[in-house]
Amino acid sequence: LPGIHQKAAAEAAEALDNGIADLAGAHNADGHGAQLAAHLALQGEIVVIGVVIIAAIHLLFEKLYVGKMMQAACQDAYAANLMGVPSILPIAATYMIVTVVAGFGGYMVAPIYMVRNTLGTLQLRAFAGVVIGGFGSIKGAIIGSLIVGMVEVFSTMFLSSYRDVTVFLLLLVFLLFRPQGLFGEKIGDKA
Repeated sequence: LPGIHQKAAAEAAEALDNGIADLAGAHNADGHGAQLAAHLALQGEIVVIGVVIIAAIHLLFEKLYVGKMMQAACQDAYAANLMGVPSILPIAATYMIVTVVAGFGGYMVAPIYMVRNTLGTLQLRAFAGVVIGGFGSIKGAIIGSLIVGMVEVFSTMFLSSYRDVTVFLLLLVFLLFRPQGLFGEKIGDKA
């Protein structure tokens, strides 16, 4: 995949050199719209890499023993130690996995967004997706993030300058009426 990614990124950069209008749908001189095709190939590659990462994370937490150890150490490190699960190893593994996933996220975002100080809004949207889906649920985080993405895209069609506002209004509605999220469970106080 790295070779494909570099080729698609080079084609997208060439498309930007030829002008944004070509990328937006206008055809180039020979009439093929190669820039649009390169941009769509890059988007397709990002979707494939994202699906592979999501599937790997789901497999880790739902099927593998290491994922169960990580969940046990996260919920109650003392109890996990009593049950024979060393809490330091799952915590270290969590930091390593987060670093790898964040690296892949940067790898996927870099060709589309220029690196600037406003990239932090992507993290806020991801947080909104997790809250809407429900904390502690990987399936909920995925579905919540898809909902945030769809709301953002459709709000851009109608209210182009208020896309962030609509996402966070949706977040506020969920926090008011269903604070545990779509797939979250109500958590009682610990005794």
